[in-house]
Amino acid sequence: MQTIIVTLDIKKLDKIDFALHDRIVERASEVSDGKVVDGENGYFSPTGVGVWLAAENAEEGAELLVKLFESESFCGNDLTAAAEIFISEQERALLFDCTRVYPTE
Repeated sequence: MQTIIVTLDIKKLDKIDFALHDRIVERASEVSDGKVVDGENGYFSPTGVGVWLAAENAEEGAELLVKLFESESFCGNDLTAAAEIFISEQERALLFDCTRVYPTE
């Protein structure tokens, strides 16, 4: 499995909710038919949220997440402005081993 990491900037969220991590994992798994699953890691800090996901194909999984974030809100938040998405072909990669793919600028 490959790695997808979603980081969220707390300052760009409308509502801080500890369920954000779980909701992102749950929806990613649902819409991908189980191809994107919980990476069993994450964090919730005063500055941000980190969500690790595992996928058969991290690039395709990241594209799915972008579409998901553009079409749904999560715990009352539009994640398009708050999220950064990173990917790696490595299993259980750390953030500094990943490449940012969203936003593209």
